[in-house]
Amino acid sequence: MTRPMRWAGAAAAGTAALALLVAGCVFAAMAGPALSLHTRTQALRQTLAGLASADKTVQMTSGLADFTNPNGYSEPLQQQQLTRQQLEDSAAELGGGLAAAGVPLAAGAWAGLTTRLLPVASGAGPGAQAGTGPELEVVYRDRLPGYAGLAAGSYSGTAVPAGAVAVAVTGPTAARFGLRPRSVLTLATASGTVKLVVTGIVRQRDPGSAFWTLDPTVAAPSLNTPPQRPSYWAGGVFADPGQLGAMQDAFGAPSPTLDWVFPLAVGGVTADQAQALADDLNRVTTAAPALAGQFQAASGTVMVTSPLISDLAVFLAAQSAVETVLLLLFVSLALVGVAVVMLAARMIVAARDGELTTLR
Repeated sequence: MTRPMRWAGAAAAGTAALALLVAGCVFAAMAGPALSLHTRTQALRQTLAGLASADKTVQMTSGLADFTNPNGYSEPLQQQQLTRQQLEDSAAELGGGLAAAGVPLAAGAWAGLTTRLLPVASGAGPGAQAGTGPELEVVYRDRLPGYAGLAAGSYSGTAVPAGAVAVAVTGPTAARFGLRPRSVLTLATASGTVKLVVTGIVRQRDPGSAFWTLDPTVAAPSLNTPPQRPSYWAGGVFADPGQLGAMQDAFGAPSPTLDWVFPLAVGGVTADQAQALADDLNRVTTAAPALAGQFQAASGTVMVTSPLISDLAVFLAAQSAVETVLLLLFVSLALVGVAVVMLAARMIVAARDGELTTLR
């Protein structure tokens, strides 16, 4: 009885070793892809975290005249002025279209108007003088009070002369241009001059947000040094809340640009979801956004872009190359595992061949 028992024990030990080997191969086959996903997701999130807030947005632009008058009427009676409610409604519709297309939106969206840089005819201090006179852009943004706190003065849309625009400036802009509450600036436009009355000095809230980084000129002036003309200081001022109509009256020609900016919620995106996000962004940037009501015809005038598309393309290309290498590695490991299991099974059978013959 001793020898059969010894044979049974040896067979059981061999079977257990074979089972352990099979379990190890199965675990490696399952754990490998999971570890790969975790590593790739970490790389994606580190990449996204390193991007500027302005890069993680969907941006839409349209000329004000094109948007409010998409059919191209030239008669004065056909011209429309965009109200604040219409601006907010258009932002809600455009954001709803992005969400319906699967684009992950974060809080903090805003909309507004932006003029081009205009020469300052008078009112700028000596600190703003360079090779030639300074230039300013005027910006209206519907979420200004949420992104800027008053450091001095107030927001005021009534205590300014008729035809003027009440504006607020940041501390760096005030220091460079020598401004304080009640200062007056005069801008030269194609149709004449426009007076800006400074009513407040503001400080930034959330300075890293796209509200401030998308157009850094509104946060602090910069010295421009173009190759074909003298250097000049360029800055920006904010039209006060309630000044949307006054700004359109003052800068109707040339028309300001309409802007809608939607931050993206990409902190929870995994590596396996990156391709779907890129596809969604490519889809919304190549099709006219959906608008209803009186601005339905204006959807074709809105241009949609997202800087994140190019960043995702770089990541996806790198991920594809890495996945090809990993796939070859996993296939190689699987084949090696199968070969080892078959060899181990064959060795067990060969080692027990004499015992099996005796038992038979």
